[in-house]
Amino acid sequence: TEKTHVKSERLMKLAISAMKQSLKLTLPTISGPMKLARLVSNTTALSRYIAYVDPANSSHLIHVARPHSSYLILIGPEGDFSDEELALAKVNDFYAVSLGASRLRTETAGIAACHILNLVNTP
Repeated sequence: TEKTHVKSERLMKLAISAMKQSLKLTLPTISGPMKLARLVSNTTALSRYIAYVDPANSSHLIHVARPHSSYLILIGPEGDFSDEELALAKVNDFYAVSLGASRLRTETAGIAACHILNLVNTP
């Protein structure tokens, strides 16, 4: 399902709290909901990835992510991406990646992807 309302004020408070707790001085940008087609066609991210359940995909994010790049990683909804959404991402230069052998919930996959990219960028 898709959320029809996002509590942006609550998300911002959570982001500020997480930023302080982690001792990082960068506040992430939180955009409102948008259609996938608009997101993938208008991104300026240099490194574009799409993570979804595909046992045949052995391209783990930690091995393909370019350090110190700008990233956009698409994490599928519960039930995964549709074939049309996968095709749309690939046409817009998104590279299919794996987050590992475990099947993750959407929320957990987003956290795992952020952690992996943090590891890639740690000196």
